[in-house]
Amino acid sequence: MTDAANLSGYWSGWYAYHAQIRVPAVPFTAWLEVSADGHLSGSTTEPNTFARTDTQELFADLTGEAGRDWVTFIKTYQAMPGLEASPIGYSGDVTEDGAKITGVWTIDLGTRSYQGSFELHRASSSQRARMETEKSAANDLL
Repeated sequence: MTDAANLSGYWSGWYAYHAQIRVPAVPFTAWLEVSADGHLSGSTTEPNTFARTDTQELFADLTGEAGRDWVTFIKTYQAMPGLEASPIGYSGDVTEDGAKITGVWTIDLGTRSYQGSFELHRASSSQRARMETEKSAANDLL
């Protein structure tokens, strides 16, 4: 098993809705920072697949906890015109080598809730370089 702090870094993957919602899986990248005591923070970038805005990408902040073989966090989209989003809960298992996280997500919209699955893989060096550039550009917009 891996230490929770070793989960820090760049990740890439996807999230998908359950079968009753016929939407393709959505790719996303994540930057995770996990402290020695297990506090998780970070951010995500994904293509805009639902917000009523002209922006092509959506950004979200993450906060939660991580252990040796698990993570749990809340994803909150950064506010922008045309985006009405509730916080989304994620819960996942970490592989023994610390290279992959798989799990489920849930969003509660009051009268109904949605669930799905997600998977993250540690990013390769070329993916990390691209994500570093994207993160820098996104921070410049804020």
